[in-house]
Amino acid sequence: MSATGLLLLTLSWSPRGAGLEVVAPAGEHVAPDAPVRGWLSWGGARTDWDLPGAALKAHLPLVAGQGALVGALRLSLCEDAGTTCRLVEVALSGRAEGRRGAVVLGQGASPSQDAAPPPSPADHYATDPDAAFSLALAQAASQGGLVLVDFGATWCPPCNLMAAQVLHDPADADALAGFSLVEIDADRPDSWTLKDRYAVGGYPTLVVVDPSGAERSRRVGYDDEDDLRAWLAAVRQGEHQAAWVPEQTAPALAAERAWILARSEREEAARAMLARAASDPATAELAAFRRARFVLDLDRQDLAWLVAHDAGGPDAVLGWLFDALSLGEADATGADPAPGLRAAVAAVLPAASPTQAADLLYALGQLSPAGPERQAWLAAAVRALAPALTGDLALDRGHLEWQATLLAGSGDVDGAVALLGRAARAWPEEFTFHDGLAGVLLDAGRPAEALEPARLALRHSWGDNRLRAARGLAQVLVALERTDEARAVIDQALAEAPRPGEGVDVRTPRYLALLEALRAELPGP
Repeated sequence: MSATGLLLLTLSWSPRGAGLEVVAPAGEHVAPDAPVRGWLSWGGARTDWDLPGAALKAHLPLVAGQGALVGALRLSLCEDAGTTCRLVEVALSGRAEGRRGAVVLGQGASPSQDAAPPPSPADHYATDPDAAFSLALAQAASQGGLVLVDFGATWCPPCNLMAAQVLHDPADADALAGFSLVEIDADRPDSWTLKDRYAVGGYPTLVVVDPSGAERSRRVGYDDEDDLRAWLAAVRQGEHQAAWVPEQTAPALAAERAWILARSEREEAARAMLARAASDPATAELAAFRRARFVLDLDRQDLAWLVAHDAGGPDAVLGWLFDALSLGEADATGADPAPGLRAAVAAVLPAASPTQAADLLYALGQLSPAGPERQAWLAAAVRALAPALTGDLALDRGHLEWQATLLAGSGDVDGAVALLGRAARAWPEEFTFHDGLAGVLLDAGRPAEALEPARLALRHSWGDNRLRAARGLAQVLVALERTDEARAVIDQALAEAPRPGEGVDVRTPRYLALLEALRAELPGP
């Protein structure tokens, strides 16, 4: 294609309104039938665009603000004298103040996020978990506070989202008042002592302990900023969860607590609470009782009850929905694990946040036949997630892999590859996005392209994620019919892997088992 100039984007504003003018390079024009998608946040006022290219014959309208602005625009440019087109993505940034004026927001075809690498989430994790924890206990004792222990991982999307939105956001410093924060990289072998002590399974897990190390409360997963702030405030005010004792708890309250403990992956404590709740037969008609028992035992009768009776809203439904999907048929028919499940999911969509809506729409896709119908649901999930994105790669990091998964599932594999490639360039020395990119390419039947990111993922991995990266690279090599190399990668990873001692309950043995199972499937010695 001969015409490869740069777009010129100019924001103008006056008391009568504001608009964005897009001028194509010489020899090109905006494809009139292709979509123009983007957003602009200006002083807290946000405008989103999803229009046909023909709309660019006039200024793109937007909501005016004052001060700093940031955004992104994606469109297609075509040759005036030919049929070749190219996709262009532009990052918008600048500052606009006053009653009227004009400013150039962006020029070019590459998002500016690639220019300056964002900070790495790995920078926040303790280099010596046990020492950092002991120091935090001492600080809490001297200040009369509590310790907030965050067990996470650099590859964990909700961990990164929580860190960006709350833990490291200066605007949320008040939410952390009274807590000494310790962040533990759960992939490190030297995290085993603390993970075992506090029975940590899923990530992120937040555990609040007093200066003696006794657990006061815990929370698994991250939904949104307001929810986490409310929990921190409740803990600060003395509303403990881990101190609940079955014999001291009324059955109805025990059902509520069983659900909280089950969601926090405290299986033993959750079962004790369920046993207390079951002492009154009436608790079997409580949603919390059914939710807890279902996620612990995956009982289809409990699922049928939840589908028919659980009116707890999107947060409650998402608490058991993905467990329900695991009961679906292992084929491409999209059959419901329980009659009415699709309707139950659709019923809570109107009250869902953007991230919740994306999860719910993904689930509806999994409950649909593979092919165009499923792809349409996942495309809807991509659109639902868009309002949660800021355009800042560091702030959006927690959404990127999920966004890529949805893009690939919707049929836009190239979009997923481009997104993960940009993230991998931003964090080149972390395994996370190299590994995700390799996985998308392998799933798309492109193992030759997956080989280099899979090698980079292994090169930059450590601890538990080294076992994951070794398995990913081995799968790529198997797809390329390079079985001897795959076997060598697995054998080396198994030989070098630290192994927890007897009685230490952490995730590492699961990753070892998956790698050993793949090794057993390979032909040869």
